[in-house]
Amino acid sequence: MKLLRTTTTDKTGVFKTYLNQDLVIPENSQIALGQLSAALEKDEITIDGSNDLFRFSLLDSGVYRDVFIPHGTYGVSNSSELLTNLEGKINQSLATVDVNSDTITNPSNIGKQGRVLRSNNGKISIDFFQSQSAAYSVEQAKNAYNANSGAGNVPQVVFTGSHPNFLMKSSASTGTDTGFKHSTFHNHPISKGCGVHRVRIKQLQGTDANQAGFTIGLSKTNPQSYLKGSGSREMNITDIDYGISCLNPFNTGFYKTITGGVLSTDTAFAPNNPSVSGGAVNTNDVVSIEVVGGAIRLVVYKENNGNSPTVQLLGEIPYNGTDEYWATTTIHGNNTMALGDLRFTPEPFKVHKQTAPSLAGFDSEYVGLLGASTPTSQKSNLLKCKILFPDRFVSNWFGYEDLEYQLKSVSKSSNINNGVSFPADNIFKPQVPNDTFLLELLNLQLDSYDTFQGQRKNILGIIPYDEESTEQITYNANNLVFLDLNNKQPINLTSLNMRLVRSDYSTPDLTGQTSAVIYFRPKTERM
Repeated sequence: MKLLRTTTTDKTGVFKTYLNQDLVIPENSQIALGQLSAALEKDEITIDGSNDLFRFSLLDSGVYRDVFIPHGTYGVSNSSELLTNLEGKINQSLATVDVNSDTITNPSNIGKQGRVLRSNNGKISIDFFQSQSAAYSVEQAKNAYNANSGAGNVPQVVFTGSHPNFLMKSSASTGTDTGFKHSTFHNHPISKGCGVHRVRIKQLQGTDANQAGFTIGLSKTNPQSYLKGSGSREMNITDIDYGISCLNPFNTGFYKTITGGVLSTDTAFAPNNPSVSGGAVNTNDVVSIEVVGGAIRLVVYKENNGNSPTVQLLGEIPYNGTDEYWATTTIHGNNTMALGDLRFTPEPFKVHKQTAPSLAGFDSEYVGLLGASTPTSQKSNLLKCKILFPDRFVSNWFGYEDLEYQLKSVSKSSNINNGVSFPADNIFKPQVPNDTFLLELLNLQLDSYDTFQGQRKNILGIIPYDEESTEQITYNANNLVFLDLNNKQPINLTSLNMRLVRSDYSTPDLTGQTSAVIYFRPKTERM
């Protein structure tokens, strides 16, 4: 048996060993890895004013959106925090509000959301998807709170009419109710980049006696946990984090806002001329909760004699671009109150695999349908995305080899969401600090194979993950595992070339000296 110790200071783990005299390896010999030791560089990055600008664009004609990565030093302990912060910054900058019209600037952004995800393969993926703006009436009908359990359940919200002119109403034909019993919700959270939860008042008539009104809201708690199931209960105002309420338009006649489950005092804005005598009123208001530009906006769009709508901003709350909010709708009073032209954009990554049957009741958002006071309406153009890193060191740290990437989304049917993904080229090393490593021979042939590569690879040894160390690679074989060289003739070995790689064959970042001990065993010494 012969022993060969070899070292390298190459930071990528490449060994190029030249021998002063030939090492003769007899025919039909075997080889084994005995020991290996290497030190990993810390996978850290410092973000400051010189390398904090990440840019993206969602249309060929669109300008780049600037995202400033939070400053700091990031590594194993806080890399997840950086990914979350970057995702939030992307969503905050994805769409803007027009300073003149006070509406969403680009309708093609409605329903869009960005995501920064570490995939199961260890690689980062930066994704942009868009959900459809639609009523999703079937799921809302199924999600309506039932007043009684067991047989004879009574949904407290019903839909009448047919597409596209159906109406949402309370199930009560008489009586008063300023509570939140007549409620329903959407299955998925609202889009975090540019999302809308929107209704139009279609019927508003009555008196102070029947107190017909409505509330739309966003809740951090999934309403499935309390409106459905064996332990279901009525929704409370405290379940709503942010909302717009018109609890009793025939009493005060003004919209109110909800923040943190608390109803505000009256705003200065009211539905158009509610009649205290019970007559029909102007039903053109569009009431909308919008996630856009890093804020949750509480907005009422009012009829303006056939011109662009008058926009009444009732409230605006900062939004971090990552929190999930579920959309709720409540009808107060009896069925003299009706809402229509329902529009909602769910989080696209939650629903992008749905097909037509699960989107029954789907209808696109048409300007003509919504009328003169239409706020910005969705345009679901194909995404043509670009991303641009500030420099190559930053892109490499995230696992991307290039500075700029460009993709176009595939064609979609009317029920499939629109989106593109930018998967990284290499694994995200800060979250795989000490991956399984492979030692691959480069100038000796072995009987070893790797299904990951789908081909023969000359793998001499596998160095498993070390849970005790995040910066040291150490391997000591308790029992040498010899592999056949299959050399029918003796080999006069003048050099030994090999490399240390991660499990996906990407190069590690090493520091200092890396050493390996190799054993050669002739056929005559086998047991």
